[in-house]
Amino acid sequence: ADVIALGAVFGVSTCSGPIIPYRGGRVDVWEAGLSGVPEPQQDISTHEAIFARAGFTTAEMIQLVACGHTMGGVRSTDFPQLVPPNANSQEPVFEDFDTTIQFDNAVVTQYLDVPHGVTLTDEITVIPAKVHDVQLTFEKSIFVFKASFRLQQAINSTINKNRTVKMLWCDRYGSNQNCNGNTHSSLPATTVDEVATLSPVSQSQGFTFINYNFVVPVDATASIANFWFTVDENNGTLK
Repeated sequence: ADVIALGAVFGVSTCSGPIIPYRGGRVDVWEAGLSGVPEPQQDISTHEAIFARAGFTTAEMIQLVACGHTMGGVRSTDFPQLVPPNANSQEPVFEDFDTTIQFDNAVVTQYLDVPHGVTLTDEITVIPAKVHDVQLTFEKSIFVFKASFRLQQAINSTINKNRTVKMLWCDRYGSNQNCNGNTHSSLPATTVDEVATLSPVSQSQGFTFINYNFVVPVDATASIANFWFTVDENNGTLK
């Protein structure tokens, strides 16, 4: 076990990496334990469990997986969908992870760089209010309209218990078609708080989300032309 660890020290140093402090005294084992090498086809939960078993956090897992591939590449024999084989040769094709042959962070920085001729969108940021999971469907033989309305909420902040969120809509067909007449309104929505750690991005930015879920019966002959939401904080603020 000590020899393997010493080999890692020399290997990293040979590749221009940092000098890793070495200590001896590891206990040799003579039987294989659980397989600890994550496979690319496994999902993120399985990877987290494998690294956690070895004492690593999710952040450390990302660092090891990303920067741990500073040396190496992909063989066509292992992943032909990524590295096409050479039809004129029996030798496997090998593509390096980056353009350098030394211990550095190029495997990450080059992956994040924009290739020539590619135009990215403007920066995509979290919007404070979002509509999602919208559908017209049947439930217990009743034609219903379902929608969820998500609001951003600062972590550890107090939620306004007096807030009232409603959904409004108007008919697509009939005497009130295209919103030329009566507008329908739902009862106040039920709420579902998301776990603050659901996303490492939102967690690091200091916010989570509150979902307001709606299920309302709809006249199938009228359907829906438009729908929108109102947020009344009951403190003089109406959105």
